[in-house]
Amino acid sequence: MINKKTIVRMIILSMLLSALAGCGKKEDEFDDYALFLDEEKPVEGDAAAKDETDSQAYEKNEQVIENNKSAKFAEPVLKADDLFADADLDQYTPFQNEQNSYCLINDGYATPVYDREDGLFFPFSAVNSFQSNYKLKKDKIAEVEPLDISYSVYHKKEEGIEPADGVCVSSPPEEYGGYPEMVIAAFSSGSMNGYYLTDYTLYSDGTDLSDVTRTKLEKDQIKTLIKERGALSTEIPSAIDKAVNISGYMTLNVAELQSRNLTDEAVIVGWDDDFPAQFFNPQASDKGAWLLQFSNSSEWGNKGYFWLSYDTPMPYISSFEVSDAYSDVITYNNFPVYELKTGDLTSVASVYKHPGSLSAIGFYTDDMNVSVNIEILEGKFGEMIASKQKNLENIGYHIIELDTPVDVTDFTVVVRSTGTIMVEGESSPFYLPKTSAVSGVSSGGMVEYVVTSVKDRSFAEVDGKWVDMTDESIKQYVDAKRIANDPQITVMYK
Repeated sequence: MINKKTIVRMIILSMLLSALAGCGKKEDEFDDYALFLDEEKPVEGDAAAKDETDSQAYEKNEQVIENNKSAKFAEPVLKADDLFADADLDQYTPFQNEQNSYCLINDGYATPVYDREDGLFFPFSAVNSFQSNYKLKKDKIAEVEPLDISYSVYHKKEEGIEPADGVCVSSPPEEYGGYPEMVIAAFSSGSMNGYYLTDYTLYSDGTDLSDVTRTKLEKDQIKTLIKERGALSTEIPSAIDKAVNISGYMTLNVAELQSRNLTDEAVIVGWDDDFPAQFFNPQASDKGAWLLQFSNSSEWGNKGYFWLSYDTPMPYISSFEVSDAYSDVITYNNFPVYELKTGDLTSVASVYKHPGSLSAIGFYTDDMNVSVNIEILEGKFGEMIASKQKNLENIGYHIIELDTPVDVTDFTVVVRSTGTIMVEGESSPFYLPKTSAVSGVSSGGMVEYVVTSVKDRSFAEVDGKWVDMTDESIKQYVDAKRIANDPQITVMYK
């Protein structure tokens, strides 16, 4: 089974070739992921109004977007019982058996229910995940505007203006969906209202949709993670279209699930092993369900929440964490797209000139159980001034804290990994989904990923020698056989 990460890389290569060659529909190439379609769904509404919207100028500041559409949200509920005021509690009342149920809300870790209006699911799920984690650790909400994440990653194309590095889109950024890697890209280029991403971990529950190399999570493991890390982000079928209201409970059961049906994201906030099977349509095979929080306003479902049966696979489960303990963060990498591997040990380096107290290095790995060694060198490949080794068990973005922050100005960061190292690659067109929260119908369009090659900045070690990553010879070590450009390294300061 091709996993989503592989598809993202493959799509960047194949879309342009398919267009040039006039070959068949892309759903033939990617049978398991129907977001990648030849045709774009028609846009509802007046065409002239659509043209006017597309011609608007959007702020290009990647951190503070003054003109973006603010997401509306409802204040967190205080108790889970508040969600089910209109339900038939005589038939069943959730969370009565503490041995068989749990809810983050009842422990005081509820987060705002957003109204994302249309499109755009990935930043809302990520924000709710790290808000829950932050509240669990520090008893307060990390105030981050989800749409700022989208606007910091997607740049609106303007006619006659050279597109900036990053993902350039022709429609308003809030119309596009995306992937967790885009959350990484947003936080790697600066803070979001003073917060920095410190961890994104990708899990899987071991269903047929899962990559066999990924962690296989049983129900008890998911339950433990919720208690330890807060709300978990998961991909789901369109709850807007498929969820039903039975006896006052909004429920969803899609036992026969393919990747093409995963068009939304929500966060898991609790479970009840005794939730009745007959409250689902089709009826679940047995009792028990997860409680999910959804970004479709507190007017939808049970004040923005719904029940997902244990029958429904959750093939992509992840958690996000943020911190306000850093003062600055920089990266050269726009978006981690391709894998670089030069041997059993892959080593890359980037040279920086940025004064401050260097505290940690952020690193994205697409492999499990990798050993990573960080070296901080004086100037350009000078003497070592700090180092740190860490074993990374899970796929995702993790930071490696130095034992002691070091004062730097001109310096080199070397990363050595037993796994692959993610690099940004070359400029490429690719297909990006759009998702309507009103209709739940996936559509999308071609966007442009822009990368500017800069020599003498990033390097890969080949046969004991450092080779510039813009060199043609590095192509043979990139999974897509393309120029590597900058590796995914995030430099973080106290």
